[in-house]
Amino acid sequence: MKKLMIIILTVLLCAFTVVHASEITEREKNLDFLYETLKESHPNIFYSTSEKEFIKRKAEIKKNINEKSNVEYALDLQSLVAMVNDSHTNVNTGPALKDVNIYPFSIRHIETWVLDVIGTEYEEYLGWEIVALNGYDMKTVKNKMASIISHDNDVWLQRQLRQIINVKEILDYVGIIKDDELEITVKKENQEKTISLHAVETSADTVDVVYLAEKRSQQPKTTKDKSKIYFSMPLDGNVYYIQYNACKEDKNLPMETFSLNVQKDLESNEYETVVIDLRNNTGGSDGVIMPLLYVLTEYQKNNDIQIVGLIGENTFSSATINVMMIKEMGGILVGTYSGGSVDHYGAVDQFELPHLNIQVGHSTKYIEIDSLFDSGIPYGIEPIKPDIIKEQTYDDYIKGIDTAVHYIENNTGKLQANDDKSLYISRGKLAHLLYTMSLENNQPLEYAKETPKDVFFFTYYEEASRWAVKNNIIVGKSSNVFAPSDLLTREELAVVLDRFVSYLNMEPAEKQQLSYSDGKDISIWAKDSVQKIVNMGYLELENEKFNPKSHITIEKLENILENIK
Repeated sequence: MKKLMIIILTVLLCAFTVVHASEITEREKNLDFLYETLKESHPNIFYSTSEKEFIKRKAEIKKNINEKSNVEYALDLQSLVAMVNDSHTNVNTGPALKDVNIYPFSIRHIETWVLDVIGTEYEEYLGWEIVALNGYDMKTVKNKMASIISHDNDVWLQRQLRQIINVKEILDYVGIIKDDELEITVKKENQEKTISLHAVETSADTVDVVYLAEKRSQQPKTTKDKSKIYFSMPLDGNVYYIQYNACKEDKNLPMETFSLNVQKDLESNEYETVVIDLRNNTGGSDGVIMPLLYVLTEYQKNNDIQIVGLIGENTFSSATINVMMIKEMGGILVGTYSGGSVDHYGAVDQFELPHLNIQVGHSTKYIEIDSLFDSGIPYGIEPIKPDIIKEQTYDDYIKGIDTAVHYIENNTGKLQANDDKSLYISRGKLAHLLYTMSLENNQPLEYAKETPKDVFFFTYYEEASRWAVKNNIIVGKSSNVFAPSDLLTREELAVVLDRFVSYLNMEPAEKQQLSYSDGKDISIWAKDSVQKIVNMGYLELENEKFNPKSHITIEKLENILENIK
């Protein structure tokens, strides 16, 4: 049993004690200021919600603005901002939270929503599944709470939900409670019980509660170390583990020094797998990790080692960019969907609402990962899907076992990426496939001295891009620009394949001369190559058309390369 300090999670709230008549005009002014400033400062607040809907919500807020408490007014402002559907854009809290009350419980998602903290009188229900709050099932609760939680994907919504689920004023605002009593329905196997809780004032010092974590037989070695930004350790003779908890430098252990220590550890043992754990990393600066990626990239060149990234709902913002970097290295992702979206609004700035001392954080640019990395192509504003989904199980949690890490340890050397071969082929991916094929054919290899400026050193296609440029197989789109994430058209692919079969000296005799009805649509620079590759049977016609501007899937390309072999 422990004492629970009443700490109000300051995600959405701002409270003052008295509303004077003179403040009403200020409230309206601040509402207008908030909306107009967001329109000017954010890249696009209307990307998923129409201006008409924003104006309608503003009018609803103004209608009874003089009847609202200060907490309700703050939540009104947040409800407007939440309509942007941007996880980085929020109304931050003010200095005073005097009027807020909380219920002494918290929840955790372990396979399902479970009771994570509760008053000592209900200790027997720790870990039970939460069925409903005041009769509302958890799906309905989440939908109601979504109106005041800034989020651009469902994973982040779920993560933020549990941060504020016990605040009485919030539950009242979204219509889950009508009075002080909160009924929590829980179940275990065939038993179902209802717990009745009453809110506690924030002025209360402590409440006697128990934690589910206290029921664990042990803490896993990989539990988040709150005292460290990053650290590393061997898990066994085959797996080396790195925990990366924030995208920032440790002043006492610079990333370059840490990375050199990792290098020494790797060189002193023949590890098969390196795990980078970003499950508790909510962001910072995405460039901090570069020295570590450099060490791992160089080590990979001479050692058969697999890089694994661990991700989860707390993986957010710059950490999601780092995860995509790991994917670009050829790494395997294990865990659950990330809280951060791949493409997202970010680079946060802020402004203050006059006279209220309320800060509003907002994004200043739109970040498109697929313009940087080949691995970002499948995504838009959506969370990263791991190659291998491994959610923490309840049984493992109680036993003190990290489910995802345990899986990695038991499958070292067997982990496989779950790449979608129905995606269209990119220039970086094509270079890698052709380069791999040339290695298999024992071709003498020559490389350009410099890596194209838009190809990062850690990417799985870095060597392939230098090889492709040097041998004039895939030329840059301009001086020293490779454009690895650009998709190839069929006519571009025909030119590349023409050059590649010549490079391999494997040109078979041409088949019969084939014609296509859309020859006029083929670019002049591609006509000869298209005719040659079509005659060889490598690129097939579709309804007697070549379709030069369309794309081709990875799966179809792999079949073509099998024919070339």
